[in-house]
Amino acid sequence: MKQLVLAFSVPYVTCQACIQSIRTIVTKSFQTKFDSFELLDYFQYDLEKKIIQLKVNVFDEQMSEHAIAAELMRILASDLEDIGQEINVISPPQYQHYLGFIFSFMAGLFWLSLSLGIWVLAPWVYPVAVGVSLVLLSILAKDFFHHAFFQLQAGFKNKTVPFFNMDSLFVLTGMVVILSTLLSLYFPIFPNLLEAGFLIFGFRHLGILFQSYLDKKLGFSRSLVDMFQFRKYSLKDGGEKVSAKDLKKGQKILIQKGDTLPIDGIIISKSQDLEMQDMLANGSYLPFYPHASQKILAGMECMQGDCVVEVTHDLVHCRLQDIDSSVLKIGNKEKKAAISNKIEKWLQWFIPAVLMISVVSFIVISQFFPIAMALQCAIAVLVSACPCTLGLIIPMALRMGAYKASVHQMHFQSSGALQKASEAKVLVMDYNGTLSKGEIHVADFQRISPSLNIPHALQVIYTIEKEMLKHRPSQLMGGKIKAYVESKGHNTHVEGQCEDLGCGGKLITEQGTYFFG
Repeated sequence: MKQLVLAFSVPYVTCQACIQSIRTIVTKSFQTKFDSFELLDYFQYDLEKKIIQLKVNVFDEQMSEHAIAAELMRILASDLEDIGQEINVISPPQYQHYLGFIFSFMAGLFWLSLSLGIWVLAPWVYPVAVGVSLVLLSILAKDFFHHAFFQLQAGFKNKTVPFFNMDSLFVLTGMVVILSTLLSLYFPIFPNLLEAGFLIFGFRHLGILFQSYLDKKLGFSRSLVDMFQFRKYSLKDGGEKVSAKDLKKGQKILIQKGDTLPIDGIIISKSQDLEMQDMLANGSYLPFYPHASQKILAGMECMQGDCVVEVTHDLVHCRLQDIDSSVLKIGNKEKKAAISNKIEKWLQWFIPAVLMISVVSFIVISQFFPIAMALQCAIAVLVSACPCTLGLIIPMALRMGAYKASVHQMHFQSSGALQKASEAKVLVMDYNGTLSKGEIHVADFQRISPSLNIPHALQVIYTIEKEMLKHRPSQLMGGKIKAYVESKGHNTHVEGQCEDLGCGGKLITEQGTYFFG
């Protein structure tokens, strides 16, 4: 048996919802259709490059990597076709959308200036320019035509899949633009709409770039591994910076203040003031003080000092991957937000409605004005509907909501969970749950033994905390305790020798030895 990480392109993925649908189908396919392969808990995706990566166990060691990729693609392509998606071995570069927008915008301005009479082409140049422009427009719109056709085909095959998406409206308008422009060469009543065609498809390319940016920056975080894979860390030997995804077992990396550990490892050496916190484990900002040779886990953050860590489990085998695997099992049962489902239903009526309004406009206007004007108005209805943000605003609002919540340490697994939270009437906390203002302060000081001298005890505590804060000035609890004692008026220094024990302090005086921590 051998393990492989295989990369595939998914050219029609534009958002996190598409990725989640693909993830669900891929997982189901491996559970029911593959005997020679086993999908490991490793599913990576890159929205910008439109690539997914799968890690699989291959039981037939005689199969080549190319044959394995081809076999996986053959089965998965059939399943993904039902939701209007494709999967290929070669990925189309994302920069095509940048070039598509820039070229479309420039070509649109060119034909717009011609239609306004700013300048005129020679009679023999005009049809050549139209022919070349139609070919270029078809190339720019090729992917959208393909995607709209796949969506329509999937709708006929699966009743639960909608017939139309936003590309369907662009394609419908594009077909009208191309047909009208071709007819304009022979029948003057038809308008040349090349400027509209280039501009609407140019802005469609821009919309994909914008949506990809939102998904990348503000999307629901479905993978902790994805969040860390491109972060750079310094190797101990030579100081070379390496991405977290390239770190290997046995390598030693330097973790400094503000760094979050991307791997599981063991502390080789550390500074005296090392402080770390583990939000993933306990949800608390309270620090702990690891010692040399202690095992630490991915997701722990260095709050103070630095340390050298030897990698024991790389990014795809560490605690982050374990958490992602648990989320994946839940995510496969995930449902979209109710409002997103409503938008999809509205979209199925929106496109036929726009087409009907266009036809009605042509019929009514043709009764009072020339056919050429009626035709132009009908086409204008289709063209003006293309920049509709119906399919963009709601997902963007949900992503912005998730992003704002994450700023306050509230993380939602899905858009459905976010919308459902708005209906909550009761908040239930488990027995470890803590509700607070997020600010630590000392509420009270009580003695257990009646014989304890409270003023002297507070002076000892004050002395210990004061000395330890010299070495760890960012120590949160120590600063709050020192401030509490000062507020009680017992900030008198006790003479003696103070030692930092890592999890507390020790003060040796002539009267005795005191421990606090």
